Amino acid sequence: MRSVRRPFLSASYARASRGYYDAIVMCRAMSSLVRTARAWALVPILFVAFGCGGNGSGDNVDDHAPTPTPHMTATAPEPTATTRSARAWAVGFEHGRGVIARSEDGGAQWSIVLTPSASLNGVRFLNRSDGWAVGGGEILHTSDGGDSWASQIGNVSTVDGTPLLSKVTSVTDRRGLAVGSLNIAGQEFGPPLILLTTDGGEHWTSATITPGQRPALQKGALQGVCLTSAGIGFAVGFGVSGNLALLSTDSGATWSDITEQIGPRLADQPEGVACSGPSDLWIVGDGRASIAHSADTGTTWTDQTSNTPIGGTEQLFGISFIDPATAWAAGGGPVVLHTADGGRSWLDQPLPGGMDGGGLLAISFATATVGATVGLNESNILALVAVAFATRDGGTTWTQSSIPPEVLGLLDVSVVE
Repeated sequence: MRSVRRPFLSASYARASRGYYDAIVMCRAMSSLVRTARAWALVPILFVAFGCGGNGSGDNVDDHAPTPTPHMTATAPEPTATTRSARAWAVGFEHGRGVIARSEDGGAQWSIVLTPSASLNGVRFLNRSDGWAVGGGEILHTSDGGDSWASQIGNVSTVDGTPLLSKVTSVTDRRGLAVGSLNIAGQEFGPPLILLTTDGGEHWTSATITPGQRPALQKGALQGVCLTSAGIGFAVGFGVSGNLALLSTDSGATWSDITEQIGPRLADQPEGVACSGPSDLWIVGDGRASIAHSADTGTTWTDQTSNTPIGGTEQLFGISFIDPATAWAAGGGPVVLHTADGGRSWLDQPLPGGMDGGGLLAISFATATVGATVGLNESNILALVAVAFATRDGGTTWTQSSIPPEVLGLLDVSVVE
């Protein structure tokens, strides 16, 4: 099976490319070099969220793309009453700019609601109205289901550089977390960054990460984050020296490095996380341990890869729990896995044909039956195509979604009732 990776880009190449789409193409062309670059530890690499397109560093902006304004209004058509069910939102990119798409039928059909100039990589909705989208140098917030969006990047304080954000999460409409990396002038790979808001985004401040000697804490990027109502936060990523896992017990205000506690059970490159209960934490990623679980808030870990039909042969990028026992994971292949027993066993859920490259980068379920997964098809490097699948029966059957043809890739998804 063909190996799949999120797009990466050398910072020097990013500066050489002025157009968003050119940068994306270069990202895909270089993806096969990522493993070698990481092994050398000589070539600084950036996740697509941190430089492949958008205006995270001010270098890869499409001159014709609209500049985000403090308040932006969506243009998607109003759904009919008969199509109202679970709502879904996805973020990604088209030629030269980012994309926010919305679905009124749980992910079966998508309409573009906003195309900001910033690259967008993460999205999170609490309910049908309140949500955030984040990306390269941008934080967008909506309180009306995506009809209008306000930029909150100007509300970020206590950071000396440009926030390049990959994921966002929240437990209330007031408290949220966004993670990624900090682009500092003169540095090609900055320190990991966690931004915290306790007032709905009116103010975003940099959370405290316990100082450490490991290089990953000095130069790294966080790719996944989750937060529980009990105040447990968990974030994973990678740095110049390897993997990175951080834990918070105070709702994201302060973080400690627990990478060593996870040890070899941490995936070769952690991609996604989930908090499924008061003390249950999950990691999915690449390598020998593509699924790892902790039942004691990160103190001890169990490798569940052998419980899956893929056995570590596929990369996993996203995981979604609706309760401590029931979850879905998605990744390269494409592949969707499902557990109903807290990960003791994982079953493959076959998808419709039609993808011979790329993979699924995110998955989200609103209920035990309704969910969606998104990604991109990269079978032809010059013709990226966004893909998405939706289910109404818990993944027993999946249908391929209808996506506007101009969308080249979808990187994250959030589904709510």
